[in-house]
Amino acid sequence: MNFSSKPPTVRLLCAAFLGFVCACAPKVPEARWAELGLDLPERWASSQEAKAGVDHGWVARFHSPGLESAVDRAIAQQPDLKAAAARVRRAAAQAEIDRSAVRPKLDLNTDFTRQKQRFIGFPGVGGANIFDTVGVSLDLSWELDLWGAYRSGTEGLIALWQAEAESQKAAELSLAAQFCKAWFAAAEAQEQLRLAEQAVEFRRTTAKSLEERLESSLDQEGGTASQVFLARTDAATAAAEMEGWKQELDGARRQLELLSGDFAQGKIKVPTSLPKLPANPPAGLPSELLLRRPDIVAAERRFAARGRAIKQAKRAVYPSFNLTGSRGTIGTDLAEALDSTNGVWRLAGGLAQPILTGGRITGEIEARTADEEEALAQLQKSVLQGFYEVELALSIEKFLKRRIAALETAGDASDQAAEQANEEFSRGTANILVLLEAETRRLALRSQLIKLRRLRLDNRVNLHLALGGDFRVRNK
Repeated sequence: MNFSSKPPTVRLLCAAFLGFVCACAPKVPEARWAELGLDLPERWASSQEAKAGVDHGWVARFHSPGLESAVDRAIAQQPDLKAAAARVRRAAAQAEIDRSAVRPKLDLNTDFTRQKQRFIGFPGVGGANIFDTVGVSLDLSWELDLWGAYRSGTEGLIALWQAEAESQKAAELSLAAQFCKAWFAAAEAQEQLRLAEQAVEFRRTTAKSLEERLESSLDQEGGTASQVFLARTDAATAAAEMEGWKQELDGARRQLELLSGDFAQGKIKVPTSLPKLPANPPAGLPSELLLRRPDIVAAERRFAARGRAIKQAKRAVYPSFNLTGSRGTIGTDLAEALDSTNGVWRLAGGLAQPILTGGRITGEIEARTADEEEALAQLQKSVLQGFYEVELALSIEKFLKRRIAALETAGDASDQAAEQANEEFSRGTANILVLLEAETRRLALRSQLIKLRRLRLDNRVNLHLALGGDFRVRNK
């Protein structure tokens, strides 16, 4: 539109109209962290780290071949994430639908009417006449959002759209964490299975040696019948434990396939050993967690949406103003209806002021206020849960590190004890019970170490998840 060619009054009215439309455009609701009502600590109780930064490629930090690509595939195929993406699109569409309520609506209408009128009882008049009427019109309707009621509702839906997007991110992080844990469980099962096979081989070899000693009447060297039966019992028990780890490995494979959105057939390729633990991620500042964790951000967006809903309910007490207009033509046939010389137009405006609503508006305000209070409580709960998860993961990391160090020392000593007992038994200077006890302790300690290594990897995943993704120290 060329404003310079219009009279000053028209230009002023057009400028005012454009300004009104721009002012009525919905905006993203501002953050409401200031209303959280919680005193945030300055640093974590379980860590002195305070470096900041976020890295969304944290799965790669474990350097386990095939893990990163498998997680990406799971995120692309998992039905739950497809459903989450659909919810995001639906929320966006709902915001757009609500936004259309404050936009002018223009309809093209056509109308055809045939009317028959009989003339009865009038002197000199009889019979009937048939009248055809054809009309074409453009109809305009617009409810002006003078007080921002509709705009507030749309802004609330925009906040809900943002919340769904953050929830989708949280679902992706959760799936990645679940997949990593199942991956590590499969790797642990592989290592435990190899250890169990060693145990079965040792138990069977020991039982066979005792049987040979018994047959040679070497009971004084540890070949009594009771010891043979004891060795056979240990061999069978070790075989049962080995089958148990085969079951664990099969279950981990099927779990990985399920998380990938595939049929759980137990055929997925899994790692043969646990990866090394990556370096500790810096924990950052507690206040930064509010902006990093998608579940917390989603809770804040829902709280912001509830605030807009209250504002919309309060604006319902103000009068509403409607504009309607129509421009068209009318005739006895289509040719006449399309003739612009037969044009008709109509312009109307209406004002409606609520007076008696039976308490509906007041009730709506109270209900939405309660919804806002609930959303605030949910936000506070999400923040407290997030802080708890970070502190717990940091604390567990310290305890697991100490336990592993102590078990490694014990494991080295048990290796030496088992080796020495085996040599003494071979020379006939040690009782079979000493050898069995030494080997049992060695295997048990090695099994515990494998389990603790897997638990520490799981806890590292929990820490990444609690911190809102992965961490990278920013270059300064």
